[in-house]
Amino acid sequence: MIDIKFNKSNLLEPLLDRSFAAGSDMVRRYGLSLFLHMAEYYNYTMSYVLTDAWGDPFGNGSWSGMVGQVQRGEAEFGLAPAKYITPRYVVIDYVTSLHIVRVCFTFLQPKLFGTYKALVLPLDADVWLFLGLCSLASVIAFRILVPHDKTSSQNDGWVGSAFLVIASVSNQGIPDNTNYLATRIVYLVVLMVSFFVGVYYNTAILNGLLLQAPNAIQNIDQLLESDIRLAMLDIPYLHDEMTHNDSMTIRVRTKMEKHNPPHYFSVSEGVAKMRKGQFALYTEDEAIYHEIANTLSDAEVCSVSEVEKYKPFHVGAVARLNGPYKELFNRAFTLMRERGLMDRQKNYWLLSKPECHWRQDALSLGLEPLFLAYTCMVLGTLLSFLFYFLEKLHHRGTFERAKNWIIDKQPLMKFHT
Repeated sequence: MIDIKFNKSNLLEPLLDRSFAAGSDMVRRYGLSLFLHMAEYYNYTMSYVLTDAWGDPFGNGSWSGMVGQVQRGEAEFGLAPAKYITPRYVVIDYVTSLHIVRVCFTFLQPKLFGTYKALVLPLDADVWLFLGLCSLASVIAFRILVPHDKTSSQNDGWVGSAFLVIASVSNQGIPDNTNYLATRIVYLVVLMVSFFVGVYYNTAILNGLLLQAPNAIQNIDQLLESDIRLAMLDIPYLHDEMTHNDSMTIRVRTKMEKHNPPHYFSVSEGVAKMRKGQFALYTEDEAIYHEIANTLSDAEVCSVSEVEKYKPFHVGAVARLNGPYKELFNRAFTLMRERGLMDRQKNYWLLSKPECHWRQDALSLGLEPLFLAYTCMVLGTLLSFLFYFLEKLHHRGTFERAKNWIIDKQPLMKFHT
């Protein structure tokens, strides 16, 4: 067993109690329960040797962990199902597959609301770009029409034209009236574009508040391109996996190392980090289901997503190489599978992903979602004060120049008088 700490003088009783260390080492305890049924079937007793790892090769051909114990004859077979790995076939026999393990990144989907980009996310970047180009074209069109339209009261310059377009895009209407047909057509087009964009924008906001958002991240490539932090469950074979140099592992390791340590977390620490958002934990899927069910809210459970780094793999019972057990165990496991005993133990020990009972949590908006609005207000205020002082300095300089001109011309004016 890897995660469970227990009294070695009393092994079976706590390990076979599902309420003891609930959610921990469930695949290994499932394998133990099958071997206990086999012991009853063949009427033998077992003595136990403990280890904390499945087994990794040393340079001299020997192995560590459970595989090494079976290789050296310290154990006749292993009770914990082990992953099928080609180098292990040289030192042990795999009896049969007992389970399929999924190792994946588990995380909460990024929220549409609650982030500083909340007011921008409802529309794609292409839509915002096109809207900006349309606004710029409208301002230019207004300026082209100014020399020909003497009835417009607000379209009196570049700034006036820009204010007209901004008012329209903001769904505030156009505070102007004109008798010139060409200007009215531009007004109508700008208002129509603003209306349709506003309808879709407001609909997206409403859907985000009332409905469950679609998954923004659906595969490993999208996860690696996102700004979600990656971390690992603190178990031996995941430490070993991160030492591999295949292309996907290198990409994962590179992204993981962009953040400060630690990079490995326990189940409780990982789920707590995951709940805060922007955090993905690489783990066996069922290893954290118990903690997820007991920690996350209904809405958070519905937001839990899993992205596989590799395809699921089989784990099987192992026995001494060329020993007498492989055929005997294979027959017993086949009998358990045919009679439903294996499925019964699997349903008893292995947890499934918590079901999503959709319920929207109470939405409480803090400062971050309105960051863009407050930023615009602060920048506008600062710019207003800046131009106020610039205009004041400009007018003061103009006044001084006019005053000096009058003083310089005063004697001449008196002479003519």
